[in-house]
Amino acid sequence: NTAAIRICYVGDGKTYKVLFSDGNKSTFGPSRRSPSWQSDLPTKRGVEGTAIIRLGNLIPSLQGGPIKTDTDDAKLDPVGVKDMGFMLSLKLSSGESNPVETYGSGIFPFSLRIRSIETLTVDELD
Repeated sequence: NTAAIRICYVGDGKTYKVLFSDGNKSTFGPSRRSPSWQSDLPTKRGVEGTAIIRLGNLIPSLQGGPIKTDTDDAKLDPVGVKDMGFMLSLKLSSGESNPVETYGSGIFPFSLRIRSIETLTVDELD
């Protein structure tokens, strides 16, 4: 009965993605056959943040771009989630470019420190 994930983190001012996968096929790669589900995670440099990511608001994605959500394949089954990851990506979850201000250019340092990850039920969200 998980409805959301709470993530406590310290970032570097960049926007990351939080990704969930059912573990089928190539988990986050280009030969992937089932979607990953994503949410953007904007950060502020050196500031501890907390994000509550509602599973129903995740965006299904294949090969870096969002897909239509009106098919059964595009619905996230929380019980089926096998992988969770964080990514600094050229693209936001919407498919739009991640701006230089929140991505970077050339060779650059980046840092996302995860303090904790917790599941939340519907009752805990109210």
